[in-house]
Amino acid sequence: MESLRELYKIGVGPSSSHTMGPQRAAKRILELFPDALRFHVDLHGSLALTGKGHLTDYIIEKTFSPIPVTFSFKSDALSYHPNGMIVHIFDQKDQEIKAIEVYSIGGGSILFKGDMEEKPKEVYKQKTWIKS
Repeated sequence: MESLRELYKIGVGPSSSHTMGPQRAAKRILELFPDALRFHVDLHGSLALTGKGHLTDYIIEKTFSPIPVTFSFKSDALSYHPNGMIVHIFDQKDQEIKAIEVYSIGGGSILFKGDMEEKPKEVYKQKTWIKS
C-alpha cells in the first residue's frame, strides 16, 4: 500500500476485486480509446468463475456504455494474478487495434501489463525516519 488513502475507497458491487478494479481499468481504457467501435473482454480465472455473481460483466458494460462490449469467460488464470482480463479494442473499421492485459489485484487496485504498466503515484516524499 502506497498510502492510507488506499484503505478507504468508494465503489460498487460486493467485491472490490470483481467490480472496483475492473471498473477502474475500463475507465482508463475508455480515456485512451474514446472513439472505439466496440470492446471485447476476456475474463480469466476468478473474474470468469465468479464474475457474473459479483457483477464484473455488468460494471464493465456500464462503464464502457454506450460503446458495446461482449464477453468471454475463461476459467484459466493468466500468468500474473487470478483476477485477470484482456480487453480487446476495435476501431471504426471493426479491426482490433490493441489488446490490453490488466489485473485486478485487490482493494480496487489494478495493474496493467506491458506498455500500459504504470508506477504508483508517490504520495510521501520522505523515505526515512528522523530520530530525535
